[in-house]
Amino acid sequence: MSVYGQKNDSSNVSDLTESRKKSQDVSVDVNLNDLKIEGVGGTISSLQTDDNNKSWVTSGKWDLQSNPSNTTANSSRVRFNATIDMRGIDNSLPHTHKISEFKLAKTSVDSGDKGSVLTFIGTANIETPFGLNTEVPIIIKLIDSGQVLLSADAQSGVVEPKWVPKGGIISLLIDNQKLREHFGSSPVYGTVRKQ
Repeated sequence: MSVYGQKNDSSNVSDLTESRKKSQDVSVDVNLNDLKIEGVGGTISSLQTDDNNKSWVTSGKWDLQSNPSNTTANSSRVRFNATIDMRGIDNSLPHTHKISEFKLAKTSVDSGDKGSVLTFIGTANIETPFGLNTEVPIIIKLIDSGQVLLSADAQSGVVEPKWVPKGGIISLLIDNQKLREHFGSSPVYGTVRKQ
């Protein structure tokens, strides 16, 4: 089954998504706040140009997990971490950034026969050569061949949406005003590892 839907505001509790099966259409009431994503990750590999027209090679790793059942009052249901190594294209000024403490504000999910686009909007802490920057706005977008599928819990019978990646790309759009235009105006890109 494939899920088609959009989640625009994480505070909205009722979402109606459609599940489609090739033989017949079935409507199921599913809350996209319950989307499960386990152990998704990949690499970062991108070329960035900062506000001084200096070009940087970026590389690194990222991981993302969403488990609504483990959420507490002080934690986000989506955990995102990344390490981004940067160095000038002339091999100058190597340094590392760490992205952590992601706090989700909004989510959107679009899934169909050709794959899924999952977008997570929120804030994160980002370590830079200038120190720690807190609550930096960030948009995480995953474009992948894997569909969001519905699965029923064997014991409770509750229908839950789950996404398993089949390979794609990730883009990180980081608010550069808080980071002195360090990443430039384009997203940082990488790949989504196939599971």
